[in-house]
Amino acid sequence: MADLLRQMTTGKESYKSRFLVKLGDRLIIISVADVAYVMADDKVVWLYTIDGKKHLIDDPLDELQKTLDPANFFRINRTYIAPLSSIDKIHNHFNGRLKISLKHCEDNDIFVSRARVGDFKKWLNK
Repeated sequence: MADLLRQMTTGKESYKSRFLVKLGDRLIIISVADVAYVMADDKVVWLYTIDGKKHLIDDPLDELQKTLDPANFFRINRTYIAPLSSIDKIHNHFNGRLKISLKHCEDNDIFVSRARVGDFKKWLNK
């Protein structure tokens, strides 16, 4: 309710600008500008930063998809959410899918599903 009221009074949606993550016995703040990508592995969600660090976060991908600015972040598939700045290469793949490479990511098999390709291209073309 508070978010809706804030949106109505400011005229803008309020998106997540930082993450609070646990690092040993400390808590640190990571700006969304430092996020390379977010990856779900089973029921665990990892936030990877552009400096190569990996942090466990509590937010599920479905929730992050709603709270991260859609102008900057896209839900690539069931496993990945990434900012535009992390997309390195995009290749056409068979069956209408796209294969993408993310900077700072060792996974070479990241695919945009056929159902999301249209939205992904629109997002890239803004």
